[in-house]
Amino acid sequence: MQNYFIAAKELILKQNPRASGIETFVYEPSTIEEEPLGNLYIMGWLKNHRSDMAFIPNLIASVIRRKFYKLEAQEDAKTHLERSVQKANEALKDIAKTSTSVLEDIGLCVVNIAGDKIRFATIGDCVMLLFRDVAVTDMQQKSGKKKAREGFANIVTGDIEERDRFIISTRRIMDLFSDAGIVKLFMLAQENQAEIITKIYQKNSKETPLPDQAAMLLEVKAQKGQGLLSFTKNIRARSNVVAQRTKDAFSPTKTIGRAMQKLNPADAIRGLSRIRVHRNALLLSTGIVLTVVGSFVYVAMSMKFTALANAKAKTAQAEPLVRSDKQNALTLLREANALAFPLLSAWYMRADAEKLLGAVDRLFNKANNIYIGPPVFIATVPTTSLQFTPSSIFDTQDYLYVFDKTPNLFYKIDTSSREGSFTFLDLATTTESNRAFQKDGKLYFVNDAARAAYVFSPADKKLERVAASLKKTLAEPSAQNTRDMPDARYALTPEKSRISKDSKLGTIRDLFLLGAYAQNPLDFTVSHDAKYIYVLAQNNIFALENSQ
Repeated sequence: MQNYFIAAKELILKQNPRASGIETFVYEPSTIEEEPLGNLYIMGWLKNHRSDMAFIPNLIASVIRRKFYKLEAQEDAKTHLERSVQKANEALKDIAKTSTSVLEDIGLCVVNIAGDKIRFATIGDCVMLLFRDVAVTDMQQKSGKKKAREGFANIVTGDIEERDRFIISTRRIMDLFSDAGIVKLFMLAQENQAEIITKIYQKNSKETPLPDQAAMLLEVKAQKGQGLLSFTKNIRARSNVVAQRTKDAFSPTKTIGRAMQKLNPADAIRGLSRIRVHRNALLLSTGIVLTVVGSFVYVAMSMKFTALANAKAKTAQAEPLVRSDKQNALTLLREANALAFPLLSAWYMRADAEKLLGAVDRLFNKANNIYIGPPVFIATVPTTSLQFTPSSIFDTQDYLYVFDKTPNLFYKIDTSSREGSFTFLDLATTTESNRAFQKDGKLYFVNDAARAAYVFSPADKKLERVAASLKKTLAEPSAQNTRDMPDARYALTPEKSRISKDSKLGTIRDLFLLGAYAQNPLDFTVSHDAKYIYVLAQNNIFALENSQ
């Protein structure tokens, strides 16, 4: 099987530096064991350029890369790619739970070149052109189009040859060239190709605004020369030469040994004393070889530990910048990711590397105002014995209050011990509330249709019907599933899959994805110190860490 060198050039074409969710990624083997898997090329883009979804291409690329280069016994590159795109489909389905249109909005192209084979899988409409023997082939057109909702539907496999050239791009770039122009473009050197594509895009953007575009230019060159594997072979060959020379150096001992058989015992003893010098030399040489090998091992391990320490340092530097200096934070996180990822191949560092990469992913999402951390379970509200139906939740300094739709009974939970108990109120009412909110330390329950309202004071545990003097307070609009805090307004999105946080001081919007742990939430509240968001889902209560 041929093992070609692939020259790659990445292009991101934008009209402004804002985050638009269009990315390209080039991954190459970082260890000898990964060499048979070949290179991985990923391009991701968003059709609607929504800023709240800009994190998705990077997230999916990270998922694919990790799964692809995760070493499995006796599995080829095709199997690795199949498992990678399957894992990506699972991740996209998880995201689709919180954003139903994600599979309609995202485009992804994953290409693997290993040996003399090229494999690719796509979501959405992209361009994949092959230039061979002065002819252009549209590989994507020949592979057939699949519905975006299916995710990665299949993997297409083909052969590559030396001097093959590929252009993998978003659709609008190639629409700027005629068929003859594409042939001429392919005949240029890679640097010139990139320059022409960039100039054509910029020229057309001045006349008619174009969306952001991306492209990857690949060229199959001669078979790989002496690289990492060849270097290892040379080391082994040199070791064999050293071993042979050592063997030759001590070959006289055999001759001396045969001669000793003809000597008398006294001469033999004297001969042994002479041979002992050679044995000491052999032990000394063995010690030197072991020392040299040990030094190589020590240096290699030291380099890996240094890389891990540098990755941790960059992650620590990025954490305080996530909210204040996003671009620098993302740069540091990418550098940390590049340092930590190769360490997965070292068994003695895999656990630390996986932990650090998880932290990098969380900070990367946080930089994009996305919080995907799993909610922490707090308590379960018992509902069967009293036929209690949880409807709304509130937080005070030390307790959580869960109320029924009819506010004459509540369940009170100590946030420290997480123990709870029911409390019946003196004022009994059969009026159900259609909205509830918290204001000035008191809880209000309103039925707009019946024009009835009640107020509960946690301090004296009393429920009272709202007096005329409080009508002004109730007249202020306050929808169910919203919470107003001094610095931000929180709201449960209509599909009830995430909580949005809109800053009152600017345009920053944070999104907290609830995931499978807190499905079908009924209500939520923000802790008094704004550190946590408590979610009431069915009869369970979960806590999300709030953004600061």
